[in-house]
Amino acid sequence: MLEDKQLESVKQILGDLYIKHGLTEEVVRLSQWVDEVVVKIQKEKYMTMEDKQHVNSKK
Repeated sequence: MLEDKQLESVKQILGDLYIKHGLTEEVVRLSQWVDEVVVKIQKEKYMTMEDKQHVNSKK
């Protein structure tokens, strides 16, 4: 899973692309894609936690 430090690095890269190269549309699309990936990872983590809780409740 992406940690806060890694997400900060991604934000920095996107900011550099925008500031240094003026890649507005590309940066917006990449930012949206990163958001989708983060949400997907969070959902998967939450589902895994629920599965573990469900298994533990059966013991």
